[in-house]
Amino acid sequence: MDDLKLLIREQLSALSFDRYLICCSGGPDSVLLLHLIAAVSDAPHHVVYFNHQLRSEEVHKEIELVESLSKMYGYTCHIELLTAQKKTQANYRELRIERAKFICKTCHLSVVMTGHHLNDDIETLWMQFYRGATTNFRGIPTQMVSDNIAFCHPLLRIPKQDILSCLLDNNWSYCLDSSNDTFQYTRNKLRKALSDLDAVFSHNPKQLSQTMTFLKNNESNLIQRASAIQMTKILGGHWLDKSHLNAELDPLMLIKVLLEHRFNQYVNSNDGLKLQRGLDQQDLVLIPLQTVYVVMDYKWVVVLNHPLSEIALGSFNFVTNTYFKTQVGTTIVTEWGTSLPSNRFRYCLNKDDLVTLKFNSIAKCPFPSKKKLYRSHGISPIEQYIYPVFFNEDGIVWIPNVFNQASNGTTIITFSNLFNFETLSKK
Repeated sequence: MDDLKLLIREQLSALSFDRYLICCSGGPDSVLLLHLIAAVSDAPHHVVYFNHQLRSEEVHKEIELVESLSKMYGYTCHIELLTAQKKTQANYRELRIERAKFICKTCHLSVVMTGHHLNDDIETLWMQFYRGATTNFRGIPTQMVSDNIAFCHPLLRIPKQDILSCLLDNNWSYCLDSSNDTFQYTRNKLRKALSDLDAVFSHNPKQLSQTMTFLKNNESNLIQRASAIQMTKILGGHWLDKSHLNAELDPLMLIKVLLEHRFNQYVNSNDGLKLQRGLDQQDLVLIPLQTVYVVMDYKWVVVLNHPLSEIALGSFNFVTNTYFKTQVGTTIVTEWGTSLPSNRFRYCLNKDDLVTLKFNSIAKCPFPSKKKLYRSHGISPIEQYIYPVFFNEDGIVWIPNVFNQASNGTTIITFSNLFNFETLSKK
């Protein structure tokens, strides 16, 4: 008991908050967690019981126990009724997470405690193994943060047998969930198989604790490396210099971690193959994932919330002695006293020809692409979706800092970029 209290005290001391929402089902794991937290903390915690409406004969006893424990320790008790259209473990898990976050926000809490233990951790690792996990092959994360709410699992280093022994030694009551004895769920089938495997090797789950710790530390290191990657936000997208990513020993692994932990985007094996192809190729590659789009070319990796084709600078009426702002820069139209020739930094024309002028991105321009010209000036395929071009019915007349048709006039057009790709690529 003293060892368990010391373990819990060490983990709680690492948190900057002193009040928690303790998830308690009335089962042995969460009941022990509640008792241990009460033994090392005097704070007025909250307790939540989730009623899945699946075991009517058992639910009453569980609620009665959870309410009794909450009252004994002076904790606020929440009984949450969950209704799922599809009665799957995954759906109920999502419902529990959302309701827990709602309670935390309502009661000004920031930490949720659950009773997952070492055996749960090992079972989860096996399930991840058979599902082809890579970046998240580490069992149950020590801590998961969602909407600024931390979900913590302080019992992960404690095997189930130690939990039961501690409850017995202290004469602490708990309830048993009959659904754990059925083979309706994959996890229950796996639990039975692992039990048989334990008998073959005659070992205690504690022997695997070192392996689980190593896997979690390895993932933590990957997350830290991915978090250190600099991305620049342009037009709602997050831009990453591809050369910086390719300089890493494992760019695919890092971009997967980046997507999973910064953009909350799960990356499966098929997505991984697409990302690797994008890393290997020089041309533009668009990779639609579940909620975001990843676009790559020889220069950039960009994460967007919309398809790349949706980016357009729009159409404007050109009027002398005025200006208009776009998403990527400002166009200024002025009338000069004398006629000037056009160059890469300005376009000059007669006032009467101004009405024929149009403006958009290179990718949205109706005239044939000047690929060699763009490449020679370092404008990558992705950049062409936001790089400006001026044209009329006869063709492209001006690409700022890149190209201009021979022209003269007293009407002068200049363009001021809001960004500089060369500067971005050096960050």
